[in-house]
Amino acid sequence: MSLSARGGRAWPCDISRATLTSMQARRATSGTRAQSMVEFAFALPVLLLLLLGMLDLGRAFYIREQVSDAVRAAVREAMRADQHATADTACATGGRISVVLPGNGSAIADIAAASAASDSPTGAPDSTGLAGAMLTVTWHCRGGVAVTNTTNQGVTDPADPRSDSVQVRLDYQLALLYPVIQRIAGPSIAIDAVQSGRVEY
Repeated sequence: MSLSARGGRAWPCDISRATLTSMQARRATSGTRAQSMVEFAFALPVLLLLLLGMLDLGRAFYIREQVSDAVRAAVREAMRADQHATADTACATGGRISVVLPGNGSAIADIAAASAASDSPTGAPDSTGLAGAMLTVTWHCRGGVAVTNTTNQGVTDPADPRSDSVQVRLDYQLALLYPVIQRIAGPSIAIDAVQSGRVEY
């Protein structure tokens, strides 16, 4: 910047080209920053929605694995020979018994305990992460008693009601964590698993 003397004082009379370019660059930079902030403000809700949705989706996949493991543990217990009396008791009232986990004191307490303990961090049914899930065990019955290996008339297909099989179903309602996702998908999502097997009696 050059100065000229007027009345004994120095005044700016010319702005150099480099200074002018520098000022324009600062204005352009501040304009770019403002534009970036506006774009970020528009994109932030979408990014948060995706992040929260992924967190709840990840939890759902994790719980799905727990439910599958719990059903497998329950069907293994329900197939055991020492569950024959439980099966006959169930068949006397229609062949199906449902209980809410952990299922203490129910007619299928041993089966419910095996299911609940499968994902328990302590191995105890009462500390299950699936508390509140509905466990339903269905036996195939004939004449008010459970179909066995000797009364199945050679039918072994678990889908056939004449077979010596037992079916276990577990239904769990996973509460979603974030209100934004709850407005889209509802307050919870249903997770269930079904497994069948032939009894050992």
